[in-house]
Amino acid sequence: MPLITVVGVITGLFLLFMLYEWSFNPDNLYGTSLQKTPNSVIYFVATYVVAVVIYVAARIYRSRQGIDLARIHHEIPVE
Repeated sequence: MPLITVVGVITGLFLLFMLYEWSFNPDNLYGTSLQKTPNSVIYFVATYVVAVVIYVAARIYRSRQGIDLARIHHEIPVE
């Protein structure tokens, strides 16, 4: 198994642990748990929801124009 895969998996697990601690540990350093500051958590989640909505809307809009966003970087543009 390539080293980059091992490091990526370890980093991903660490980030998931940190997200869990940030969200659900009421004694964390920043005071950002769901119990202490629900508005902060709602804003955090809403930011990602809006990002997904914008991406899906752009994909639908461009597909109606005949542009496949999955292939956008497969060809070198003509100069």
